[in-house]
Amino acid sequence: MNRNCIIQGAPLARVAPLFALLMLLAAGLNAEGPEVEAIDWLKRSQSALFDGNRESARYAVNALKANPMGARENVQLSLALFWMGQFDDSARYMRRALAVDPGAIVGLPPLASRMPGADVGMRLTQLALRAEADSEMCFLTGALLLIDQDRRRAIAFLVRAEELAGSDTQASRLSGNSDDRSRQRGINSLRTGDWSDATRSFAFAALDTPGPAEHYTGMAIALAASQDVPVARHMLARALARYAPESLFPWLHDLKPAPAACASAGRALLALAQPTKADLQLAALLLFCAGYHASASDAAVRVLVADKLDRFAYDLKSFQEQRGLAADPAGADTGPAAPTPLPDAPQPTPGTLEDARRHIRRADYAAALKVLDPLVTAGAEHEVYRLVFVVLIGKGDFLDAAVALQTWFEKASREDRTRLNAVRDLFGRSEQFDAWHKTVIDRRNADPNAALPRLVNAWIEVTRGRYRAAREELVVAKIELPTNEMVKSLDRILAEEAFLQDVTPDGVREDPSPRALQGQADKLFRAGDFEGARNAYLKAAEADAKLPYITLSLLRCAFALADYNDGYLRLVQLLDEQQAAMADGKAFQLLVVDGYASAQVYAGHLEALRKHCEQGGKDGGIKLDAEAWALYGAVLIGESSFKPAATALANWKAFAPDRQLNSGLLRLLEYANKRSG
Repeated sequence: MNRNCIIQGAPLARVAPLFALLMLLAAGLNAEGPEVEAIDWLKRSQSALFDGNRESARYAVNALKANPMGARENVQLSLALFWMGQFDDSARYMRRALAVDPGAIVGLPPLASRMPGADVGMRLTQLALRAEADSEMCFLTGALLLIDQDRRRAIAFLVRAEELAGSDTQASRLSGNSDDRSRQRGINSLRTGDWSDATRSFAFAALDTPGPAEHYTGMAIALAASQDVPVARHMLARALARYAPESLFPWLHDLKPAPAACASAGRALLALAQPTKADLQLAALLLFCAGYHASASDAAVRVLVADKLDRFAYDLKSFQEQRGLAADPAGADTGPAAPTPLPDAPQPTPGTLEDARRHIRRADYAAALKVLDPLVTAGAEHEVYRLVFVVLIGKGDFLDAAVALQTWFEKASREDRTRLNAVRDLFGRSEQFDAWHKTVIDRRNADPNAALPRLVNAWIEVTRGRYRAAREELVVAKIELPTNEMVKSLDRILAEEAFLQDVTPDGVREDPSPRALQGQADKLFRAGDFEGARNAYLKAAEADAKLPYITLSLLRCAFALADYNDGYLRLVQLLDEQQAAMADGKAFQLLVVDGYASAQVYAGHLEALRKHCEQGGKDGGIKLDAEAWALYGAVLIGESSFKPAATALANWKAFAPDRQLNSGLLRLLEYANKRSG
């Protein structure tokens, strides 16, 4: 019965449930319904890629459609496209993955366990050939090498990606520690002969991580190749003090800096008339790096002659013998270098820090840098680096400026680090400071996630008494440069109770007006700080040349400091301002004693001027210093001591050349004779 019903047909009510079930199953197998969505396309792609199946890319696309913002899906598609040789698309999807999750490739299995291992090396080689001048290919290569846990080579490609792109935040984050990036950039610059960039990059690496000797050795090579031998010697000494030399030579052998400049610098050191042991060590280092192994060995022998126990020279020769490095490059010029200038050759008179400050007050950064450049030596006082920082910011050289600031900060006292108006006081006018500071602000705004502009501005805000703003600026620096000593020091300072609230310096506005500067100078003068007073008066004068009594104030400072030549120049200027040549002598105003807190101190300075004029000279004891006699006579007129004033001015007239007979002084002489008669 049942059999016939099935064969011959059955009532619809009895077969409908079975029919409906079969139809639903069929629909489920053919439509894009829940069963299709349940397929794990990501796993299918991973399995297909492992088997070398080109369907892997299509499966990864399906996985990406289901989860467009999935970091794992983007990575998988990137790897599948890489295996297929489609590098441009692979780089694009790798960037998408890291934009979603910067740690997307951390902890992934190596490439050889995700695709046919025999293909990995071939594809990486093909990719590396394109990477030399293509930032995207450099980025992709670096990311893939990180997956393979080849961090050393990965950083080299990621740093190159940054250099080619100008700025590549993803590459920067992937390469991790800033000292690794800086060191790799320094290596790249050594190889291309960009000594300035190499010095800067290794300096950054040393600031971030002071331990590794490679940082100081790299700086030594770059500095020596650019002919800054004194600092290069100092850096090499620091490197040798930190590491056993034998551990450095494998790294140096692979370094391969621009050979011609290194060899030339090394031979120049060997050609010195009396090279020191440090000179010979530096020469051996340069020649070794340049591949001049025979010359390097000769230099090492000369080091051993000077010190038979020198570890550096012994290890260098031992390393060369083990590697069979015994010859200079074929056809290389190994003759003596060009003659070295004699030590007593005339040198230009160096400027002083006050000269540099004067140029800064006028915003003449090129002139200030010319003064400071010869002062930047291994033993330079820390103030040099602070002024270099200010000058380099003014010139727009931000990276070198940041290095100079951190060098100063390392050496400066706590009081100097937190001194209010430490930068503003260097400028003559507030507009100059604002223009200078804008350079830092623009650099910070160009890349809000960059640590150095934030760090630099944090310190500037500390000097302005804006501690809350300084703490805000320091947030990024603490994240990006957590081991930097300046970052840690500023963080500790700003956490102290005294720095929780913003302040202004002693009631004086942050940007002192010319009159405020003049008031500060008056206080310094009365306190006996005559040099400090002169500096403050100069700042006030450069901010406003028409300030009342500013010329008189500068004349008083020159008088107190026994700078009589400058005092005479100020006197001539004062006579012009008072139109003394056309006025009666009684209108002349020069009461020097008014600036002193003690009449006794003034009397001592006046006596010093008199002795300068009268003692130790020729012609009956009268020194032929016409300018000093003029100053002495003018000061005496201010005291109403007309008879000695007339004598002093008569001596001025007798000794001064005719062309220097100032008409104002002649009128004063006439007035003194009249009053003393």
